[in-house]
Amino acid sequence: MGLCNMHCPMRHQLIQRLNQAFSLKELLSAVQDTKNTTSGPDNICYEMFKHVSTQSLEVMLQLFNKIWFTGKITPSWLHSIIIPIPKPNKPSHFPSSYRPISLSSNVCKLFEKMVVCRLNWFLKYHNICLADRLPTAPLKNRSYVPCP
Repeated sequence: MGLCNMHCPMRHQLIQRLNQAFSLKELLSAVQDTKNTTSGPDNICYEMFKHVSTQSLEVMLQLFNKIWFTGKITPSWLHSIIIPIPKPNKPSHFPSSYRPISLSSNVCKLFEKMVVCRLNWFLKYHNICLADRLPTAPLKNRSYVPCP
């Protein structure tokens, strides 16, 4: 049964579970799921999160939950550094001879991982499938909820 077809009280309970504060367990899971990639404009790499104290992670969690409840994202997270990488054996004077690499905030990407994980859990747990909005085949390094 889809979320829209449920009676109001049950739908309200499900939405409450979806909108609850993120837990330290969710943050730790997102941190463990990262690979050591290049940092973005804030110069914070994922490896830093793997070595900070629980108290520091709690502070980060407070920030994430504030963003989750207010919907106000840190403005610096909206900026990326775009680096053109030349394609092999292509003439350098054509823009199409380059592929762009976008370096964005790893703090923001960590928060995004938590949101995606929460949404995927919610859809899977409640057997909600948005078939018209999901890929038909898994994309490399992308999370999705397969349709039954």
